[in-house]
Order: sequence, then structure tokens, then C-alpha cells
Amino acid sequence: MIQRQGRCQVLLIALWAALSIVGCSKPFHLWQVDITSTSRPQSLDISALARERVAILAPAAYNHLQGYIPAVSRGLRTACVEITSPLKTISLYETLNTLSRQGLASDYREEKPDYAPSDIMDRQRLGRIHKALAARYVLQPGLTQFTESTEDRFEFAGWKLIKTRVNSLSLWLRLWDAETGEFLWEGAGEGTVAATLFEEKSTLPLYDIARSLWRLMLQEGLLAGKTRAVLTSEEYIFSGDKETTTAPSEAQR
Repeated sequence: MIQRQGRCQVLLIALWAALSIVGCSKPFHLWQVDITSTSRPQSLDISALARERVAILAPAAYNHLQGYIPAVSRGLRTACVEITSPLKTISLYETLNTLSRQGLASDYREEKPDYAPSDIMDRQRLGRIHKALAARYVLQPGLTQFTESTEDRFEFAGWKLIKTRVNSLSLWLRLWDAETGEFLWEGAGEGTVAATLFEEKSTLPLYDIARSLWRLMLQEGLLAGKTRAVLTSEEYIFSGDKETTTAPSEAQR
């Protein structure tokens, strides 16, 4: 009996060591994104968009999602310079400081925490942003949902060795002409990331998830002009590792 327990302990230690080595080298991620967007109007010149200054507002979100806004906002700013035609976004420092000095801080974010994406931006508000920041275009982002859960996948002798963490994120994005007040484009994206974890402390940073989803929305929806795209990847697509091209499994129109 004692020998059997000893063999079990040795086997457990060996298995744990092997999993730890694999886990430290490269965690496995499964990534799926569903993107929808409006068709681009003829008045939207993509080449001109890359030359003009673009202001980014604070993401609109409901009360229970307010704490995620900084990470989601930083992810959008990073994604804007990672696409094939990088946008000339105005830095967060210049945006906040300029609007604050001119008494326009309320124009940066929605006043109502329960703001719904169906609301239309006021033309006067767009005009004030255009004049203060010399921005031709305004990106109006929104955070609809973010959920995360963890499940145990493998247990041995009472030890939970492997966990799967699933994060789901839903975002929307609108592009406005700040000079004319014209609505130009809207895109929405839903992304789900499933990761195999070997350590309890391992996490999937919201910043990386949002950044990847924003980038695909901009690249596939705004620049490529697709109204629908479903993309999947089984590679490690987050920061800190080699970036991979996400292969489309379905793309329509």
C-alpha cells in the first residue's frame, strides 16, 4: 500500500513537472471573432482617413462595465496604429488636456453611464471636438459585454492540474466626420478566447483581447470594407509573443 502511494506521488510529480514545462513555454489559445459592419459610403475616402487627425472618445459602457474602460480604450489606441493603414490618432494626453483647458471635458465621454449605442452624437458636440483638437474624424467606441469564467479540465489525486479560462468580449465602433457631422461607418465585434492554463495566477489580459478585437474590426470592416467576417486562430495572438496572421474561416461581401 505504501509502495503504491509512493508510485502515485512520483507519477504526480512527474506529470506536474511536464505540464509546468509546457505551460511555461507557450499557453494554447483558441480565438474566434464574429465581425459585422455597415457598408462604407462613397464620401469616405480611406486614403484621406489615414492622413487626417482622428480623435478617440472614451468607450461608452453600462454601469457594471465602467472599470474595464481604461484597458479597452488603450487597446483601441494601439490597434489604430497596427492596421495596414495606420490612423493618425490624437494622443490621450493631448485629447484630455486640450479639452480640459477649453472647458470641454464632458465632450470626451458620455455623461450617462447607461448610454446606449443607438444614441446619435450631437453635431454641435462633434463641431466642438473638431475645433478644439483640429480633428477631421472622431471614433466613438463602446463596450457592450465582458465575461470570464474558469473550468477545471484535468484532476489527478485531488490536484487540479489544468484549467480552461474563457473570456468573451463585445465591442462596437462608430466613425464620424467631425467637420460635417456625417455618420460614416459602424462596426461591431464579438470575440471569444479560450486558453489552457497550467497556473492559477495565469491570466488573459483584457487589454490584449480588446486590442486584437479592435484591430480585426478596423482591418476587416473599415479598411477591407467587409460587412461580415468570421475569423478563427489557434495561435498565441497576444502581446509578449510572436504575432500571427488570423486566418479567415468565413468572409462575406
